[in-house]
Amino acid sequence: MGRMEILKELAWLQDAHCKNCEQKKHLRFERLHRFCIKQCVIGKRMRKLGDLLDRDIANRRKKRKV
Repeated sequence: MGRMEILKELAWLQDAHCKNCEQKKHLRFERLHRFCIKQCVIGKRMRKLGDLLDRDIANRRKKRKV
């Protein structure tokens, strides 16, 4: 998956799911962040996509140095 595809999917997930999340109404930011990363299916997917994006950026930096 390329960088642009990852960014598009992240934006779509946030627009489609996170904006209307019921948990936002009930939890403060610190607890909401923890809930999203550890319990929410969408948050877990976003975390994995973020990890892929980090790896992609690291690979691009390695290529520039060579």
